Amino acid sequence: MANIANTRHMPSFVEVERAMKEKEYAVFTSGLYDVNLVGVRTANLARAVFNDWGYCFHFDATSWAGLQSIMTTDPGQAGRDKPMNRNGTALMCPGQYRGVYELGLHRSYKALRQCAPIKFWRAQPDLWEQMDSLDDPERLGLPVYEAVIGAHHHRALDNIRLEKIGRFSYGCQVWPEIWAYRYMIALAQAALDVRSFKKTSYTVLDERDFHFLGAQTGNRVMPLQFYST
Repeated sequence: MANIANTRHMPSFVEVERAMKEKEYAVFTSGLYDVNLVGVRTANLARAVFNDWGYCFHFDATSWAGLQSIMTTDPGQAGRDKPMNRNGTALMCPGQYRGVYELGLHRSYKALRQCAPIKFWRAQPDLWEQMDSLDDPERLGLPVYEAVIGAHHHRALDNIRLEKIGRFSYGCQVWPEIWAYRYMIALAQAALDVRSFKKTSYTVLDERDFHFLGAQTGNRVMPLQFYST
C-alpha cells in the first residue's frame, strides 16, 4: 500500500495558530484540554484519498502539545458517485464552527457528533471533477447551505490505515489513522471530565491560508506525529 502521507510541508501548530489569527478565528489558549481541532483542506487534486491535514492540540503550560496527522475534509468516491441527498453530497465550507461537536456515537463507536449547524456546499457526481480541477468550490457558484446534517468527526477502520476514503465520508471529517482518532476522543473526554467543556469547536482552513510559508514545501511528514512545540 502506498504511503498516504502528503509530501508537501505540513504546517506546525504555531503556523496553524498564525493562519487562524489572520482569519480572525478564535485560538483556544486557556490551558490543558482547551482543544483546538483543525482540518486543513490541501490543494492536492486527488480528492478521493486521505490527503488533508488534521490537528488536535492544546496549550500545555508553556507550549502547544498535541497531534497532527493525515485526514480528510472531503467526501470519498462512494459519496461523490451516489449521493444520499437529492441535492448532492456535502462538502463543509472553510470557517470556524464554535461548539459544533459533542461526544456521542457514530454507528456503534465513540465519535464527535455534529450538534450545531455548519455551512456546506452540495455537489452532484458530474460536478466533483470540476470542483477538483478548479480547486475552489466557491468559483462554481454553488449555493451555501447551513444545517445540522450528521456531519460527524470520526475514524475509518479500527484495524488498518486506508489510503482511499471510500464509503467512510459522505461529508464527515475522518481520520484514517486509529491513533489520531483515539487521541482526539481522549482529549475531548478530558475536556469534559476535567474542564466541564461539553462541546468542541472545529476550524476548517484552506492550504492557501498558509501563504506566509512561501516556498517551504517538500518536507515529508509521517502519517502520524505527536508534538510539543
